[in-house]
Amino acid sequence: MADKKAAIAQTDQYDLIAEREVVAACVQGDPFKVLGKVDPSDFYDAGNFHIISAIQNMAQNGDVITFASVCNKLKINGKFTLPVENILNEAFEYPKVDAEAAATIVKDKSKLRELRDIFLTKIEVIDSGRGEPEKLVGTAISECSNVSATSKNSRRH
Repeated sequence: MADKKAAIAQTDQYDLIAEREVVAACVQGDPFKVLGKVDPSDFYDAGNFHIISAIQNMAQNGDVITFASVCNKLKINGKFTLPVENILNEAFEYPKVDAEAAATIVKDKSKLRELRDIFLTKIEVIDSGRGEPEKLVGTAISECSNVSATSKNSRRH
């Protein structure tokens, strides 16, 4: 059982390229294609999380979203660190991307992390001797498989 737990914990539950593509789409002037599809909590990388949080806040306030305005908002919020600045600079120069596909991958990976955590919790329950092992494992595996297949199908790289 411990081997299965280690294998699940090591699976790829994030796609930093897709996260960066969503950030790029936002700072290059098209944030509304993706803002309804993702939440800041869907982002694995802390820098990406702070940038998307600022952009989402700006969109809700009706602010103009540009590279400079996002930088200013992050400075005001105290989140403009060197890693965040590097992400923004890279995003501003990023080639055009399919923002909606990237947003789908980010959302799928977030769901996969959530399911992984549920699965690991269920394994702990099974290891402790409580619960119905077959039912818990079967449900968790099918949930993870569905999200993983969706994520792989939408991958463009």
